[in-house]
Amino acid sequence: MPRPSDVYGVHPLALSMTTAVWICARASIGNPDRAWGEPSTLTGTLRADTDTLDGLFPTEKVAIMRILIVQDDPDSRHYMHNLLRSDGYVSDVVADGGEALECAGQGLYDALLLDWSMPKIDGLTILKTLRKESNAAVVIMVCQNNDEYCRLAGLDAGADDYVSRPFQASELLARLRNAIRRAHGGIHLPGAVLTTGDLEMDLLQRRARRGTRMIEFTKLEFDLLECFVRQPRHVLSYEVLEQRLFDNASVWNTSCIQVHISHLRKKLGSRKGHPFIRTVRGCGYALEA
Repeated sequence: MPRPSDVYGVHPLALSMTTAVWICARASIGNPDRAWGEPSTLTGTLRADTDTLDGLFPTEKVAIMRILIVQDDPDSRHYMHNLLRSDGYVSDVVADGGEALECAGQGLYDALLLDWSMPKIDGLTILKTLRKESNAAVVIMVCQNNDEYCRLAGLDAGADDYVSRPFQASELLARLRNAIRRAHGGIHLPGAVLTTGDLEMDLLQRRARRGTRMIEFTKLEFDLLECFVRQPRHVLSYEVLEQRLFDNASVWNTSCIQVHISHLRKKLGSRKGHPFIRTVRGCGYALEA
């Protein structure tokens, strides 16, 4: 079984955040042996971390979106759960089609990440059943290797969008944000705007500014800056940055990261006479919040 980093190109440790909000939406008989921190399944006991999203995006409160991950592979479930949690969503996971229909039918979810190949009931049948029941939850189909039949059949059956393996974390999150935004008439999504000090990043519009000054970034520079703004004052190592940004980190080296950091510093300017992003010798870089 390949690791999530091999399949999707991003190591889950690079996506973890100190703030974690996750709730199991259905209370029934729990499994007391389940390790804390593992993704909750919908047959588990109702429990929630006492942390909240307060302070993560300090400029405003945002609606918490609940996502159902329909995926039979344990590594993929865990990866997606961590990815969504790092972006401010609450996510639950189910491992077969029957469970998916039962849970999605309760109307608790804003969106589903629906894998095409599921045991008991396949993804396409799940989707058709939900739409027949007038379930309006956003559905993102997860297809294998850009399979044309999966993409077209899913869209014809009512899917809002799709991603094909292998996919980048940024692509999945962008497609999810866009689909939910369309479905809810432009609602502000978790993590859509990140701020620290006078720096603001709009992830939907891919724009950034300091105060009233708009700043143009390349795609890679924008993604790199996002890593720091999400974790201000945290030291991010070269390895973490490479795994977060590049499909194949082995083809990149520390000098490549250094060049892009230099570009960011020039565009951002200084803060109180010091670089926006400081070097932590022997470790990596940190954003001075």
